[in-house]
Formats: sequence, structure tokens, C-alpha cells
Amino acid sequence: MQSVSVYGVDGSLTFDNTKIADFTKIEEKVVSDHNEELSFQLFKNEVIGTYTRCRIVMDEVIPLRARVFGQDTTEVIVNVEYDILIANDTGKLIILANKKSCDKISDYISEEFGINYQKIAYNLPRIIETLRMLKKLNFVK
Repeated sequence: MQSVSVYGVDGSLTFDNTKIADFTKIEEKVVSDHNEELSFQLFKNEVIGTYTRCRIVMDEVIPLRARVFGQDTTEVIVNVEYDILIANDTGKLIILANKKSCDKISDYISEEFGINYQKIAYNLPRIIETLRMLKKLNFVK
């Protein structure tokens, strides 16, 4: 299930949006008793307002019982795509992916661009309650 995770730049670092560029990372991992190369790719797409939209294409290991070429396996590699947005002025990172993938994506981007990201937690119940209270407001002149 996909969700939205937001990461802010840790500390008082100033963000340089010229660092945003295409890159590829390869990681070796043992999957179902075989050495496999898992790839991670970032593609810079377009600038939308104050954000740069990027596409992530990565291999993920999924636990799944299956039979492949007559052999039983418990893990498969799936190639998935996710969208991210990077704020051009602050470097805030918005990732549309599942929670586990979000953490991995932010780690790869932090390492590649030399930026420390920290996950931002929002108190959704409080926000929803505040919005409910705002609906009941009346402005009188």
C-alpha cells in the first residue's frame, strides 16, 4: 500500500538544488540462495512550481512462495516505480511509496547528495480535529 512520507533536511544546511541529478546505485543481495544485483535509479523529470519531480525505479525483494522453473522459492524480485518531489529551496523530500521503500529511498538520496534527511511526523488526528472545528466557524461583519 502506498502512502506519503515527508523528510526534512536535518540541521541548518542550505540546500543546493543543482545537486539533483540522475543517478544509479547497484546493491548485491542474496535472494532465494542466489546472489542478485538490485538496482536503484533516480530520474529527474520536471520542475513543478517550487518542486522538482523525480521518478524512482528500484528492485524490491518481496517474500512470496512460488515455483520458478520447477524450483520452489520464497522470495521474488519486483521492479517498481515511485514518484518523489524535492523542494528546490529547502530540500524537503516528499515520497509516494510504502513505508519500507520510503526509508530506503531517503537513505539512498541522502547518501548520493550528501544531505541528512529526518522524517517529519504529522499529528493527523489533531489536524483533522482542527479542520472539523474550522468548519463550524462563522465570520460576522
